[in-house]
Amino acid sequence: MSSSTLPGLLLERAATTPTAVALRYFRHGKWNEVTFADLRSRAAGIGNGLVANGLVAGDVIAVIAEDGPLCFAAELGAQGIGVCVLALDPDLSAAEVLGALRQAGAVSVIVGDQEQFDKVDESRVDVPDVRLLVIDATRGVRHLDDAERPDRKQTATLAQLEASALSDGWDVAAAAVQPSDDARVIDGRRISHESVVDEARGLVARLQLTGSDVLCALHPFAEPTEHALSVAGPMLTGAVLHFRGRATTQQVLRQVQPTVVHMTPRWLAGISADVEAQTQRATGVKRIALARGIRRRPAPTVITTGRRMNIVRVAGVGAAIAMVLLFVLTVRANDVLRVGLALAIVLGVGAALVLSGNSVGGPLRRRYGLARCRGVLTTDGTDVVGADLLGALDVPLIDPSLIPAAQEVLP
Repeated sequence: MSSSTLPGLLLERAATTPTAVALRYFRHGKWNEVTFADLRSRAAGIGNGLVANGLVAGDVIAVIAEDGPLCFAAELGAQGIGVCVLALDPDLSAAEVLGALRQAGAVSVIVGDQEQFDKVDESRVDVPDVRLLVIDATRGVRHLDDAERPDRKQTATLAQLEASALSDGWDVAAAAVQPSDDARVIDGRRISHESVVDEARGLVARLQLTGSDVLCALHPFAEPTEHALSVAGPMLTGAVLHFRGRATTQQVLRQVQPTVVHMTPRWLAGISADVEAQTQRATGVKRIALARGIRRRPAPTVITTGRRMNIVRVAGVGAAIAMVLLFVLTVRANDVLRVGLALAIVLGVGAALVLSGNSVGGPLRRRYGLARCRGVLTTDGTDVVGADLLGALDVPLIDPSLIPAAQEVLP
């Protein structure tokens, strides 16, 4: 068993910390937990089922589903039997999916729901290499068990796939996977386990990830940096990885308050527009606070602490000066003046804190789930609408392509 392969990492975690939480996913209004033992069991079930349906080492399988335990378990299960994984963005069109399947030579596809199922099933003739189509949630799928379907034996639910396993040899097969074996297909190229794990280890080192970190996966699992973060968190450090499921990004971030997150440009643009709209609607002190909180400044594209003015420190210095003045003035002043000045100090410090929309614990950072965030990973940190808002909130925007050359680490 090698710690430079993805199934090897899972076997290690499942053996040493089986009850530790690896993943959390949001479903039916609550967070559900998946332990390392649960993840290993699900991966083994899928892997054994694929073997029973004829997949062998060197084959390519595609996974098209929303980010979550299914993506992780399906990938690890397939890789544990030597199969290479092509992870596709569920937002791709049917034509784009079929093109990717043909280019990679996929022989099987695992999909999450009816929408993804239809993209492949309705054009099965255009991808003759696909011998097996597996679906998780069958709601909305018609004629799945229709006896008249000419390819009925080539279509199954995920439960049927796992139940078809003839033996439980996944652990042995997974332990035999070599670091040089193909793990993923990215941009038409096959990437080895060693390359994937090395990229994840690089993120751990550069971002100083530990088991206490809280990570959010908000981007499709098909994105390489998102995948590296997903591996680096639970598999290498024991940090808990959160998948949003069908919850909104804002809802997940406010509930989770992650320390590191991978964002899409669309999300950044969304929160920027939201803050601007709130500022226009607000009145009085709230309007001043919002306007102050979104003061524009360039967001860093490498790991850095930024140049935020520490409003809390300014408030503290102001309070100290005011106390000195209070002492001087109260030598001959009466109690009414003393009380008035003390009240003025309290109000002044309170106002300073209220107006600190861009402070470490400022209201805008808490509102958007960034109170504890040490960095935001993005696929393009050079031209992202809303990136200046992160700069105003002193949240480092990290372009993964610049991480190897960065000389600083997260604060």
